[in-house]
Amino acid sequence: MYLFHKEFPAQPRSYPLKKIRSERKTVEIRINAAAEVTVYAPKTMSDKAVDRFIDQNNDKIEKAIRKMRAKTEYPAAPCDNMMRVKGKALPVIAKLGIKNDVSFAEEYIFVTVTKKSIDAVKKTLWNGFTKTARADFTARFYNVGQEARSLGLITEHDFIVKDLKSKWGSCDIHGKIMLNVKLFGADPAQIDYVIAHEYCHLKEMNHGAGFYDLLARLYPGYKEKRAGLKAAAPLLMRPLELTEEIFIP
Repeated sequence: MYLFHKEFPAQPRSYPLKKIRSERKTVEIRINAAAEVTVYAPKTMSDKAVDRFIDQNNDKIEKAIRKMRAKTEYPAAPCDNMMRVKGKALPVIAKLGIKNDVSFAEEYIFVTVTKKSIDAVKKTLWNGFTKTARADFTARFYNVGQEARSLGLITEHDFIVKDLKSKWGSCDIHGKIMLNVKLFGADPAQIDYVIAHEYCHLKEMNHGAGFYDLLARLYPGYKEKRAGLKAAAPLLMRPLELTEEIFIP
C-alpha cells in the first residue's frame, strides 16, 4: 500500500502516461495490457529527474508496447481476391505462364505462375509488391526529404522495408529507418505522413512536444493522415486471402 501518491499530467508522448509518487526508494515503470504506462517514483524525486528517467528508457518502453500490441492478430480478410495498392483495392488475376511474374496495372494486378497454386501466386505477388513498394518509398523519401532538408534535418539516410506486424515505421538511435511494406497499401498521403514522421525522429528521438512541433512544420495536417491510417490499419494489416477463382484460362 502506498502511503502517499500524487499524479502529474502526462507529457506529450505516443502512449498514455501516468506518474505516481510514494515513499518508495526506487523508480519503476509498469505497462499494462492496454499499453498504458505508469511510472512509480519516490516523492522526493524531482519532476525533471523523473522525466529524464522516462526519456532514457523511452525506446525500451515503446519496444515493450509494440510487442504487446503485436500479440493482437488481425483477422483474415474476406476472400474477395483483392489487394490494396496505394489506397485502391485492385482485383488479382492469375494465369499459368512460363515464369513467375507480376505487374501492377491501374485497375488490376496480373500474376503469372508456372504452377497453378494459390501459394505460388501469393509468393510471386508478395515479392512483386515488396519490390514495387520499395521503389515507390524511395521516390517519396526524396520528395519529403526536400522539405525536411529545409528544416535542417539530415536526409542522406537509407531505409529498409520489412513485413512488420504492428507498426508502420521506426527510426533507431543510429538513424536507421524501417518502413512496413504493408504501408504501400495505404493512401499516398498517409505514406508520406509516415515518412515525415520517421524523418523527424532523426532530430527528435522521442514523441515529446519538440517532435510534434517539428512534424507539424514538415507535414501540416499530419493529424488527419494519422487518424485515417489508424482507421485503415485493420484492413491493411490483414493477411492476404485468395481463392482459385483468380485464375483465368
